[in-house]
Amino acid sequence: MYQRQALLMAVFLLLMSYVSLVAFGQEYVVERDMRYGLEEGTELLLDLARPTEGNGPFPALVFIHGLGGLRHSYDPQIVSAAKRGYVAVTIDWLEPRVTADGFKYTFPAQVEGDKCAVRWLRANATKYKIDTNHIGVIGWSAGGTQALMIGFTDHSDGLEGNCGELSYSSRVQAVVNIAGLAFLTGTSGSEEILIGGTFDEMQEKYRQASPLTYVSSDDPPVLTWHGENDPYIPDEQALLLDRKMREVGVPHLLIIGKGGGHYIPGSFFEEDYPFWDFLDRYLKSK
Repeated sequence: MYQRQALLMAVFLLLMSYVSLVAFGQEYVVERDMRYGLEEGTELLLDLARPTEGNGPFPALVFIHGLGGLRHSYDPQIVSAAKRGYVAVTIDWLEPRVTADGFKYTFPAQVEGDKCAVRWLRANATKYKIDTNHIGVIGWSAGGTQALMIGFTDHSDGLEGNCGELSYSSRVQAVVNIAGLAFLTGTSGSEEILIGGTFDEMQEKYRQASPLTYVSSDDPPVLTWHGENDPYIPDEQALLLDRKMREVGVPHLLIIGKGGGHYIPGSFFEEDYPFWDFLDRYLKSK
């Protein structure tokens, strides 16, 4: 009896919080802890922010955090996106780790999980008024690498996995890469954990996990921001990606942050950076 009352009260409070957001003219609604897939036995969750006004369909964005981060770190960004007319999600992903039994959640688990989130958006397009032809992905550091992988790979590359609604496409129409690796060389410990071995042991797998491997003329436009003084990932990575994308004729906006390091500046996604202009150009054009 008490459990039933508690459940009814929880449902009531959830409904009231939603109604109050709309009633007081809130521009957005946030829904949290929604399961979008199951990867290697682990539940993957996302938080979603969407506009409360307008009939849509709205373009959509997927935010991917860096290694050791949390999906909640992008809460301010998904709210900003919703205010600007996007349906935006910030997602969990399977971080590689070292266990007593060896490496766990190694590549391609991360990419497969990320693609699952893109498919989830398309599978739920009617419910959330999503424009399935205009979906973008944004990532920082390891998340930036994954964003590039989502943008550059397709079904023929064998990285779709078995997570979620496989009948839907995981392709995206715009990518923002913030300080991500374009090619893996085995020069950092995080790469070894990600791949599950050293560069000398697994050169082919390092190649398969490198976004640069998949650049082609049918890729979506990319914006890359990279700090010129990044102590972890040299800006050579961004410059090489820029040259390759220009060779194949894909739009690439490269910004080398003067004096910038690896970490996201505090004013990221504010008006003094062109991220929203870039996303609006490619995701809101009909």
